[in-house]
Amino acid sequence: MSSYKIVVIGPGGVGKSCFTIQLISGTFVESYDPTLEDSYRKSMSIDGWEAVLNIYDTAGQEDFAAVRDTYIQIGEGFICMYSITSSASFQEVGHLRERIINITDKDNIPVVLVGNKSDLAEDREVPTASGEELAKTYGWGFMEGSAKTKTNVVEA
Repeated sequence: MSSYKIVVIGPGGVGKSCFTIQLISGTFVESYDPTLEDSYRKSMSIDGWEAVLNIYDTAGQEDFAAVRDTYIQIGEGFICMYSITSSASFQEVGHLRERIINITDKDNIPVVLVGNKSDLAEDREVPTASGEELAKTYGWGFMEGSAKTKTNVVEA
């Protein structure tokens, strides 16, 4: 069985931990408690193959950039997350891409850009097309999802 190290990266408050916990346990955490670092293991079928995902949920705050960078070093794939309700979080994606490239020394590592909180469409600040365009520019996958409603949690 193959094993992969997946790093969930993004600014603080975009829902990285909620998204990860929803994938691992099928529950949604209502309260916000900033993450320093967490890691999880999940066995699942990917394209018909059984795999173990080692998922690393990183801190979004710059105060913990050194810890985040340590996880970037070992990452074999990334979920780069922003909130569709925060244009500021979307603007940080370029910086995060540069961190991934500089730290891994690779520009072809698998990344999926996820616009989280799609259940809050009435508060949307980032158009879907903007996420699609940016992901296409970077050669990344793209989807919008919601940790709260489980939309695209497994697919990401």
